[in-house]
Amino acid sequence: MVSSPVPTLTYLTATGGDPGIGHNNPNLSMMAVAGPCSSLTPNTFVSINELTTVAAVSALASFMSSPSAVGSATTDASDLAAAFSVASELVNSTTGTTPGLNVPPGMTVPTAEIISLADILSVCVNSGGGTAGDSTPCGNLFALTTPANGPAPTNTTMALLNLANNPTLNTTSLFALAPGTGAPFQPQLAIAPPDFRIRLTPAAGSMACSSAL
Repeated sequence: MVSSPVPTLTYLTATGGDPGIGHNNPNLSMMAVAGPCSSLTPNTFVSINELTTVAAVSALASFMSSPSAVGSATTDASDLAAAFSVASELVNSTTGTTPGLNVPPGMTVPTAEIISLADILSVCVNSGGGTAGDSTPCGNLFALTTPANGPAPTNTTMALLNLANNPTLNTTSLFALAPGTGAPFQPQLAIAPPDFRIRLTPAAGSMACSSAL
C-alpha cells in the first residue's frame, strides 16, 4: 500500500506457491494494481496473473525498486497516481484481461505485445524455478533480462522490471521463449517487436495539424 497526498493507492503482490505443477516455484512473483483504496470494498475482486503483472510493472517501473518497494516523493505523488491509472488502462485487474478500463479516447493499448510478454513470463511462472544461466525456463528468462553490469533477477517481477527499464534488452531471444500456439494468452504477436516498451500510443488517424491564420 502506498500513501500520498492523492487518494491512497493499492497494489497486490503474490510470491512463491505452487503454480499448478505439484510443487512450489520460489521465483514466482506477480503483481496487480487495485487502484485507490477508497474505491475498494470487502467484495472487490482482484485478479493477479501474468497480464496484470506486465501492466503493473510496465506502468510503475519509474516508481519501484522491487515488488515490495513502490512509492514516490510527495512532489511526484500525482505522477504516481497517473501511473496507477495507466496500469488499469493496460489491463483490467478485475478480469485479468487486456485492454483495461477507461482507455483515453484516441489512444491504443498494445494488447498483442502485452499478451506476448505475459506468455514469455508464463514459461517461468509455470515451472519449478531456476537461476540465471541454468537452462531452466526461469534461468533463461533471468539470463536474458540481466542488464549490462547489473545483477541477474531472481523472480519474475524483477525480470520484468529490468526489461521495463531496458526495453531493447534481448528482444528477439526473449520473444523466442514464448510457447507459441500453446501459450495461455492469445492472440500474441506473430513476430518479435522492435522492443518490449509497453505504453499507450495514439490510434491511427487520431492526430491532426492545423496551420496558423
